[in-house]
Amino acid sequence: MAPRGRARGRRRPLRLRWAVSEGVLRGTGEGLLEPGRAVTRAEMAAILMRLVTVS
Repeated sequence: MAPRGRARGRRRPLRLRWAVSEGVLRGTGEGLLEPGRAVTRAEMAAILMRLVTVS
């Protein structure tokens, strides 16, 4: 999964990799992450549900 846009901060790329490897983030469907893009309410709900099952 390749990040698109800019992931600011030294730790953000590591956190994105962790979230992808754990299945919390799945990207845009085109194999991309867009860290600067706003998410919809439904997308955030799905992310939070996956995060709860990982923790």
